[in-house]
Amino acid sequence: MPAAANPNPPEHWTLGPLGPLGPSGEAPVDTGEVSENITRRGYTLGRTLGAGRFSQVLHGKHASGAEFAVKVIEQDEDVESLEALRVEVAVLKATDHPNIVRLHEVVRTPSSTYLVMELLRGGELFDTIVEKGCFTEPEAKRVLRQLLSAVAHCHALGIVHRDLKPENLLFSQAAEAEGPEGEAQEVQLKIIDFGYAALLEPGQQLRGLSGAA
Repeated sequence: MPAAANPNPPEHWTLGPLGPLGPSGEAPVDTGEVSENITRRGYTLGRTLGAGRFSQVLHGKHASGAEFAVKVIEQDEDVESLEALRVEVAVLKATDHPNIVRLHEVVRTPSSTYLVMELLRGGELFDTIVEKGCFTEPEAKRVLRQLLSAVAHCHALGIVHRDLKPENLLFSQAAEAEGPEGEAQEVQLKIIDFGYAALLEPGQQLRGLSGAA
């Protein structure tokens, strides 16, 4: 069973003229202090984990030894990509759920913005479907329960992902992974990539096309 979500989620978030605002009109979500470069914040970037329309995701290792997935968005991207970045940061800071990828911090440099997120080692749901061919009923129930719990959490906050697909659902670790004491770890399915997400109020309608075919 996945861990229970916060039973008292925050109220709906709204989109203010300068960024996402809380229900009481708090200041826009901070997108990180400007640093000279990512290395100054203690991170070393390595292999490419994935790439999207506006960004790429790299393996990152902090000086402490902790490992992360680091999403890199260039500052010279167009208005659409910068808007997607602004919304994604707002969503990741507003959500708190075991089946949604966690944002560790945001680092801005003169050339790029870096979203430092938890590293998910289990691969995409898409690849698991291709490999397995089909799920057993208990496996399918577990995956759907986790996914629907995360979606319900988002909708309770007024957040719509708008690009849910097997490629945007990652497992926390491989099914056979073991913990530090040798015990089996529960595999969590997590939603990633909120670049197409929208923040809306009750009764508001979404318009236009989104997501990927």
